[in-house]
Amino acid sequence: MSERLAMAGLLHDVVEDTGWTCAGLLEAGVPADVVALVDAVTKRPGVPYPDMLRAIAADPDAALLKIADNAHNSRPDRLAALPADGRERLAEKYRAARDVLWPAVDRGRLETVVRSVNPSLLETGSG
Repeated sequence: MSERLAMAGLLHDVVEDTGWTCAGLLEAGVPADVVALVDAVTKRPGVPYPDMLRAIAADPDAALLKIADNAHNSRPDRLAALPADGRERLAEKYRAARDVLWPAVDRGRLETVVRSVNPSLLETGSG
């Protein structure tokens, strides 16, 4: 992955999960192109998840970033720690997201990222 994608990967949930804003990241010196990627994958109130995924899929770098997040969240060890009903609901959500996101990126880049984060997705043909 490029340095830009790696930085965005580290910061991808900061705006959703903390008091940080995109403006604050810019003020802190985070490059504008990295902040733009973080912003592209940040959930917005009132925007349905499928709509958000379609918007992300329109930008191959944002899609790759979301694919890495999805692959990490889909790791069997992470899902196993959840109650059965939550595990099944999230597994289905992540599968549906892969149906939208995976076709949006170059297959080689997809495989590089997924292989490093959650290779079991490639082995099962999930996505």
